[in-house]
Amino acid sequence: MRSGFVSASMAAFISICSIGALLGGCTVKVSDKDIKYITSGDLKQMLEVRASKPDHVLLIDPRAAREFAEGHIAGAEHITIDRVSEEKSPRNPPFGRYTHIVVYGNDPASPPAKGMAKRIMGLGFKKNTRMYQGGMQDWASTYPSLVERAEDAPK
Repeated sequence: MRSGFVSASMAAFISICSIGALLGGCTVKVSDKDIKYITSGDLKQMLEVRASKPDHVLLIDPRAAREFAEGHIAGAEHITIDRVSEEKSPRNPPFGRYTHIVVYGNDPASPPAKGMAKRIMGLGFKKNTRMYQGGMQDWASTYPSLVERAEDAPK
């Protein structure tokens, strides 16, 4: 009798997960401990490869628009967390086309960058998503020639 209960429970569980998957749910749980970091040298190499292979790396700057305009890593995309759904959606950026996804903020403790990295990882891109450990402050002092600024950045 017990095995019948276990089988029925398992069947119900599988059905619920299947429905969730069909509706776009079932995101992966991610914590700060799951975030993997890369160095400035690693990021620079990825960006050099991207010059000949555009889909090699997607570099995401989730900081406020003003901060992005004042200075960002050359070639970064300004994508804020509110533009990325917590579940798979056709409105999300095409993360799957990139070999690597790198997120950065002002510094290693940047809440917007950590939140964005975890959101992307939760969408199923855990293996290829990294966070740049130095952040914008480190990049600007290490590679000042690789920082872009908007002409009309608010002062």
